[in-house]
Amino acid sequence: MGVRNQALERVVTDLLADLVGRGLRHEDGILVVADGAKALATGVQRVSVLF
Repeated sequence: MGVRNQALERVVTDLLADLVGRGLRHEDGILVVADGAKALATGVQRVSVLF
């Protein structure tokens, strides 16, 4: 994890992409629990194409 001064959507996208890039195993899927914020959902959807 790191501190980022960006829009939340971009932070989520970057964080998940970074985790996948560092070897996060996702062959069986990843459970993402969010509070319903649009920025969180959009960030997760953008990275889900990597899975």
